[in-house]
Amino acid sequence: MVMPNNPFRCPPGPYERACMIAHFLKTQKPKSRLVILDPKKGFSKQPVFVEAFNKYYKDIIELNMTNEIDDFSVTAFDARAREITTKAGKKVKFDVANVIPQQSAGEIALRAGLAKGDWCPVNPENFTSALVKDVYVLGDATIAAEMPKSAFSANSQAKVAANDIIAELAKGERFPARYRNTCWSLLAPDDNVKVGANYTAKEGKLDPSGSFVSKPGEDAGTRAQNYQESIGWYAGITADMFGGPPATRSTGSKAG
Repeated sequence: MVMPNNPFRCPPGPYERACMIAHFLKTQKPKSRLVILDPKKGFSKQPVFVEAFNKYYKDIIELNMTNEIDDFSVTAFDARAREITTKAGKKVKFDVANVIPQQSAGEIALRAGLAKGDWCPVNPENFTSALVKDVYVLGDATIAAEMPKSAFSANSQAKVAANDIIAELAKGERFPARYRNTCWSLLAPDDNVKVGANYTAKEGKLDPSGSFVSKPGEDAGTRAQNYQESIGWYAGITADMFGGPPATRSTGSKAG
């Protein structure tokens, strides 16, 4: 797996994917291994992910992260030879390569003049574009630090934008915007970790408060409860977005 540089969609996402792949390899192809090439020096929930790599996938996952000595940015990808070369000089042969590319706002946002560089600046009090009047930009496309590019964030931003539009049309009262994010990541069967915070607009930025993140060494009951929370969140948010009864999703304990 080749990880992207910051910023990218769902910061813990690639590392949860690595756990899911490693779980499959461990249970179905135990002689295989997963080599991770990461151009960054750190990533979201790193302590608990590294703990999981060592606890569940010690002989499966090989994590290579950029440091003061070596840079694991990819400089060459040879599909015919099935070989990746990094700036650190490491050459990795592969049977299957999952290269997660560098990311940006969608082409429609770039063409509409909403972006400054690769992403779209917004006014944090309502997520209107900072560049184009009467346009709202939500979710992954935005420059919304400190809010991460997650589904929970986008849903929270959409509700603020909808309320702002209603207030504009009805000439009604505008209430202070409140945003929230929580992101769960499955490490192994019944072992789930989370991170989150509340956010308020302050001096042109989004100010986090009430931050929390799972810690290494947590008991199995806490991690299993996190997993059940994630199932409930998924059912709730899909019903919230698409209407109708809450979506169903398997509550089994198998990863992947």
